[in-house]
Amino acid sequence: MANDRKPACNLAAFVIVAALAGLIGALADGAEPAGQPASSVPAANPHWTPGGCVECHGNDAQQLSPVKRDAIDGLCLKCHDGSRAPREIHPVGRLFVPGEIELPAGWPAPGDRLGCVTCHDIRSACDRSKVRPEANPLFLRRPSGGTRGGFCGACHTGAVQVAGGRYDPHRMLNEKGEVLTDACLFCHESFLDMKNRTAREGNARLRADGVSLCIGCHSRHRDYFEPGHIGIEANKEDIYTLFRDILSDEPDIKVDLMEVKYPQGAEHQLIKALLNREFKPTQLPLEVGAIVINVGTAFAVYEAVKFKRPLIQRIVTVTGNGVENPQNFLVRLGTPIKHLLEEARVVSNIDKIIFGGPMMGIAQGNIDTAVTIKGTGGILAFKGTQQRNSHACIRCGRCIDSCPYGLNPSILSIQSEAKEFNLALENNVMECKECGCCTYICPAKRPIVHLIKFAKAEIAKQKAQKATPVERK
Repeated sequence: MANDRKPACNLAAFVIVAALAGLIGALADGAEPAGQPASSVPAANPHWTPGGCVECHGNDAQQLSPVKRDAIDGLCLKCHDGSRAPREIHPVGRLFVPGEIELPAGWPAPGDRLGCVTCHDIRSACDRSKVRPEANPLFLRRPSGGTRGGFCGACHTGAVQVAGGRYDPHRMLNEKGEVLTDACLFCHESFLDMKNRTAREGNARLRADGVSLCIGCHSRHRDYFEPGHIGIEANKEDIYTLFRDILSDEPDIKVDLMEVKYPQGAEHQLIKALLNREFKPTQLPLEVGAIVINVGTAFAVYEAVKFKRPLIQRIVTVTGNGVENPQNFLVRLGTPIKHLLEEARVVSNIDKIIFGGPMMGIAQGNIDTAVTIKGTGGILAFKGTQQRNSHACIRCGRCIDSCPYGLNPSILSIQSEAKEFNLALENNVMECKECGCCTYICPAKRPIVHLIKFAKAEIAKQKAQKATPVERK
């Protein structure tokens, strides 16, 4: 058990939203994403157009200046960015490793790296006497009859495979079941021997991160991913500044400073704040093209993918006026809660222990339970709590104004208390997310969330009793 000896803080607002609406919509329609978005303005092709020379060689058609070799790639990518013109197919700037890739004679490689001029004979477009050949519109150095696999094989000689007209590095076995080493080296720095300890422990030794490798060939998909968002509340400005500086050169991730407002950490409110999309409480974020991941899940995924480490520990915050030393603990799952309370020096006269936050947490009857994956991210210990004496609803409407989902908590609590569960269903009781705003604001001190939870549990019990044996399974 370890701890960071820092004041407890709420990490729930730190959420990553990966917006995937364009890709999901295209796949749902059965369509393959096109090479460029419909809204983009294509650039005029200067290569085979009279007067197009000035696009690359300066603004004076009478006095054209040569293009420096180290500036060629940047000049090409100025148009070939996936919107004005198709994005490059092969990652530009990849280092040629002797013995792994055979560069044909006469094919340039500035700085021993693949560049635009490696595959494209750009000078052929500068010959005014030539007419644009239909058989080689991309002025490739060695046309292959339209098959990309054949052209890629000019360098990747040992791994020439044609699958649907494309070079396929994913096919790494030949007909005899033998490993095609060159296919492996397309993504990996060296051939992996599974007898080697590094390979067995999951170090793939990739040439780049997985996303960059995939986009290097599957470049058309990139334009259909909206930027991911990291939302950080304004009361954590130091964390916001840190992430903003780290990701300043990352075009696919945006860091947003968000208003401190409960329950903005919930996925519905977060998607509305960051993407301005609304959906019903019964719907999933995926139905509006988004995925919401909290910081704990994001870190667990990173640990699993990067280090093959299962989820066996989590951070638990122990705080409240019932402990003398509130702090965050990094503990193994299954650790008894009482050990954490002892480490935080819990006082002897505590009245209540809550698992979760102060708004949605659940009071506990004993401390002999253990840390689990869900529900124990926060442990609150209180002393001097007062008993709430509830009264009948006074119909003030404050709970309605505070409900982030547009429900009528007053009616739902009254119907739940009267066990009119069918009426509660008609008023969408199942859409309640139990955020606790209504209970907090109620001047009559009614246990609104408690009554709604009771109704939802009874409705689920009745539904289970009516289900057939097959449905129960």
